[in-house]
Formats: sequence, C-alpha cells, structure tokens
Amino acid sequence: EEGALYHALAIAHASLSDHERAIRCYVTALRYYRRRLGLESSKVAGALYDCAYSYWKLNDFEKAEDFWADCLKILLSCNGIIDSKGNNNKSSVSPLYDFHVARTLYNLAASKICKDEYDDQYIETCLNDA
Repeated sequence: EEGALYHALAIAHASLSDHERAIRCYVTALRYYRRRLGLESSKVAGALYDCAYSYWKLNDFEKAEDFWADCLKILLSCNGIIDSKGNNNKSSVSPLYDFHVARTLYNLAASKICKDEYDDQYIETCLNDA
C-alpha cells in the first residue's frame, strides 16, 4: 500500500533529522490513507501524530498542535470514547490505547506552553486527562 510506504519513508527521513522531507512524506501518506481507509483510521491517527512530531522538531508548534489535535479526535472516535453526538462513552480500553491518548494530550499541552500560552485552561485539562 502506498500510504504505508510513504509513512515508512517519512519515518526514515525523520530519523535522519530531515523533518522537512519527512513532513512531505507524511502528508502524502495521509492522502493515501484517507483515500483508502477514510478519515478516522488508526493509521491516519498514527501518521498525524508522527507528522506533528516533525513539525515540533522544526519549532512549528502551531502546526504540531493542529496535527496532534486531529490525532486525538481520531483516537477518541475510533475507539468509541466519543460518539457522533460528542458524548463520552469510555468503556474498557486497552492500556496501549490509553498510552496513545495520554502522550497526545501531553504533547498538546507542551505545544501550548511552547507558544507561550501558559494561562490557557486547556493545558491543565490536557495534563489532568493524560
């Protein structure tokens, strides 16, 4: 699958600290993933998370926050935590899922702090939920 190939290529570029090329590959992977799997897929969430990290490494905290926020929405909706009406339906979910949500929440809070938005209530909410 093309999405997986571009995602792997992006990870390779990121591991070599070439985050600009990594982002281009992540975005291409996201196009393929979304076309094939839809907007709310765990693979889409993974590529969004990874792309956000590359934006973070380039000190583009605004873009990183946007990508992590999209990732979190998908994580919550894919696992039935938030239904189509926005209701919280958390049931028993795996510890690995909890880890992915927690690290995404933590990174959202960190990106707010890096943007000098210390007084934002969202930071406290993210850290408490993480």
